[in-house]
Amino acid sequence: CGLVLPEPTYKGPENITYLRGAQGLQDELKADTRVMWLVAFYTAWNPSCVNFAPTFSQLSAEYALENFKFGKVDIGRHPDAAAKYHISDASTSKQLPTLILFRDGKEVERRPFADSKGKLVKFFFSYDNVKAAFDLNNIYKHCKNNPIKRKENKKAVKAD
Repeated sequence: CGLVLPEPTYKGPENITYLRGAQGLQDELKADTRVMWLVAFYTAWNPSCVNFAPTFSQLSAEYALENFKFGKVDIGRHPDAAAKYHISDASTSKQLPTLILFRDGKEVERRPFADSKGKLVKFFFSYDNVKAAFDLNNIYKHCKNNPIKRKENKKAVKAD
């Protein structure tokens, strides 16, 4: 008789915003288009998503800035997001997890992605592969060197 225990859930450092569906993501993207977002679309039951969670958390802890944010959308709970971004949440889906990079509020990069014939190009979600595929070092450098400038309320002072 054996005892089967679930894999432990990752509890390390992270800098992730958990988004509520397609509208929650759209609200964040529109709130400030100067902010770039790397968003993971996942389900809690998919082994690939569970295995990738610690990697995404580590990347978020290392790369997140005020103008480069990391987000997650649970498409098991929010199928509207899966539909909007054309991600299958079927148990046989090869699209889980899906990472999408948003710049200026628009999608600019995705893994896995479909080739010109509509065939899904496989992607191995390792720390190094994600860093390379999304060019995280250069994004981080660019965002770090170009912080968001806050608008200051300057009142004109009249000289008497």
